Amino acid sequence: MWVIGANPARDGMTRKDEIFQKLDYADHLHNELGCHIFSAESEGRQVKFIQDRAGDILVACREVFDYCANDIIDIFVSPHDQSIASRVNSGKIRPSFPFNLNMLMNKSKGLFVNLREFNLPLHNYLCLIVSSVERKMGRPETLFNYGHLRDMCIMVNMKKRKNIISVKTGSVGSIYAEGDGIKIVFPLADQRGISRVTVSPGLKHVLGNQYVSASNKMDIMKFRMFCKGLSRLVMQDIYGRYIL
Repeated sequence: MWVIGANPARDGMTRKDEIFQKLDYADHLHNELGCHIFSAESEGRQVKFIQDRAGDILVACREVFDYCANDIIDIFVSPHDQSIASRVNSGKIRPSFPFNLNMLMNKSKGLFVNLREFNLPLHNYLCLIVSSVERKMGRPETLFNYGHLRDMCIMVNMKKRKNIISVKTGSVGSIYAEGDGIKIVFPLADQRGISRVTVSPGLKHVLGNQYVSASNKMDIMKFRMFCKGLSRLVMQDIYGRYIL
């Protein structure tokens, strides 16, 4: 917990611990939501509060980027720019992670342009990440796509005013199977080139709903898994290479 009005980075601390605790919390929420959906669908019950539960996972992932942005400004920019330091300390501006290149390259658009003078490697890394987000590039050696971070930001904003979850039912839903200590969810709508699905006789199973993100049509559990994993990797990069 931070004391109100304190500046952790300038007090010799960073928000690193808080960031990774927040990501651990997102993991917990994700596992909890998966169990909640599975038990409700298996028992033919309504999945309660799915909109808020699913949204909270994305909010947790989104927040860590702004925590990181505050560290970057506090450590590398404010000590060299008293105008920015004054406006940040007074609350007139609140650093937000630069999810577009204008915030990194255009002085009139953001706080991060001067980072080029004080930590060029970090500035270059942020440009690489933002460019990958805008171009929907994959992260090497993973299944993650940086474009998911843009979708995440959009959905967090959407959560305030409209549904972020839609439901696929009937023949395009999901199979929920359980047995021998395992639980399997098989989203039928996500399969390609499969005309028949056979479930082992030892597995208790039902055909239930599939829950997807309204804007990108991805299975909500898969999408949130990608957002959590990608957020963690980016934070590990920044705090492992640039904020030590």
